Amino acid sequence: MSSTPPPGPPTRPRKPGRATQIVGCVGGLALMIFMCGMCGGDVLDGLSLTEADLPPVDASIPGADAQPFTGKLDDLKVHWAEGVREASSEQNLGLATEYAPHQATGAPDVFPVVGDNVHAWSPGPINVRQTLSGEQWIILEYAPTDTGDILVVESHAPGSLVRVDDLTDTATILWAGLVPANGSDGRILRIHLPTPRRISALRLNFDVHKIDGRPQLDAVGLVEP
Repeated sequence: MSSTPPPGPPTRPRKPGRATQIVGCVGGLALMIFMCGMCGGDVLDGLSLTEADLPPVDASIPGADAQPFTGKLDDLKVHWAEGVREASSEQNLGLATEYAPHQATGAPDVFPVVGDNVHAWSPGPINVRQTLSGEQWIILEYAPTDTGDILVVESHAPGSLVRVDDLTDTATILWAGLVPANGSDGRILRIHLPTPRRISALRLNFDVHKIDGRPQLDAVGLVEP
């Protein structure tokens, strides 16, 4: 009569090998990219800021010019933004007022001081498309104002503004280009329009890959002719 051998020590579950862990991480990353792409659009297509997620454009204004403004704001009659319709993102994901889009409304409350400040709007990457393309934007609303100049107060990391659209009626490109900061940590950019027009909504488009760091927008004003 044979005897049953005594049971051996309990076996411990084996830890996954390093190859298995790597495969799992890659799979998780792929899933994250897929989900972000579903939220933010096709990840691989339309990454150019001039082609992706911009409003339909019916006309473009030739002859607009952008230069740093070195005058005094007190010498101008400026109408500052009264509200925010939309923004691509914000650093604190809506959990706090610091760096929030509404910080770009009203008169400048940071400039002429320059540098990182929670009282200016600062975007943050919200999905894979924006992370790869650098695309960020904000839509500001105004009381209808006849204007020939737009003042963009960049209080930190200037130089990433690449396009300004008038969304008052049909979407119109007012200016497109790039004005390097030339080492400045803050400035006012003046966009001059060849012909004054009545504006009640602006969309400012940024490409944050053009600079080091996150841009901060203190205020945007419409100057009466």
